[in-house]
Amino acid sequence: MQNITIKRDEYFKLKTENIILKDIYVKNNLKNYILLNSLLKLLAMTNNLLSAKEIKEILEHNWIKFSHITIIEYLDYILESGLVKKVFRYDLKTENKSTWKAKYLFSSYNVRKAILNNNIEKSIINENIVYNVLIKLWEKDIYTWKNWTYNFAFYTNNIIVDISKNTKKQELKKEINKLLKIEWNQEKYLIVNSIKDIWIRTSTYLPLKIMEIEDFLKILK
Repeated sequence: MQNITIKRDEYFKLKTENIILKDIYVKNNLKNYILLNSLLKLLAMTNNLLSAKEIKEILEHNWIKFSHITIIEYLDYILESGLVKKVFRYDLKTENKSTWKAKYLFSSYNVRKAILNNNIEKSIINENIVYNVLIKLWEKDIYTWKNWTYNFAFYTNNIIVDISKNTKKQELKKEINKLLKIEWNQEKYLIVNSIKDIWIRTSTYLPLKIMEIEDFLKILK
């Protein structure tokens, strides 16, 4: 009998498709597979804070029109499957926890990649990796957070983590300065794509810790 080798990406694609079909679509007797897939792709391709209304508007812009109630029902089924989790916003200025908008994080970044056929931004992948580590350490009380008009990634009782999309030095410095202005006791981390490429001396900005995702993961292990 010939051995069949399945590549890692193909394995996660098949596994993800099976979860979507059996654990969400068939289990809940849903009627529209196109809506289900469209929702999952939308959630996978962005790390923006989204409300149900905004999700509906984005789908309508792409000619996928369903009622607000139907979209909320499908979102609930996705969340119940455990494939995706909601992370709500914490406003540092007002100290309020908002539940009308949320980031959607996947149980595995490999699942997120599989849904988008690996066509996904590195910063979004990094954000999902960081979330998966934080949820194992603290299980709850993890929020996406906001400092006035500037959105960052994660806030817990122990640490604040920002995952940067910036690759230009000047833009990154603005991001760093906003993080340094936060007068909280948590350890603060900034995850960047490449220390070498941005040409900054990370020790200059202590106590803010600037590092690549691999080094961050080593610290939290």
